[in-house]
Amino acid sequence: MAKKRPSHERQARLGAVLAVIGLACAAMLAVCVFWRFDFHEFAAIFRMGSPRFIALAGSGLVGLVASTVGFFVSLASAGNKRNELAPLAWKAFFANAAALFVTLSLMIVFFFARQPV
Repeated sequence: MAKKRPSHERQARLGAVLAVIGLACAAMLAVCVFWRFDFHEFAAIFRMGSPRFIALAGSGLVGLVASTVGFFVSLASAGNKRNELAPLAWKAFFANAAALFVTLSLMIVFFFARQPV
């Protein structure tokens, strides 16, 4: 019979996967926000129904959810003494925190700088 892994090791791996998803969504969000950004006017120019706007909203939502869940899952896994993957859990925790910060920052920049055409 196969040996089951402890749940905290699965949580560390899940946190790392969610960190990668959150960072990828943050990168996509940065591309969508700054694609047609006018730095002199501080305006993000977009069309309401365009695919870019849908990608921006989708990557923002997926990034926020993935990073938030990964943040708490990694935090729960990192402090366990018997966890052999504690370093991975801590890296995932900080990567999720960074992805959450970047995603929230970019969403706030877009909210205040949006100029629909």
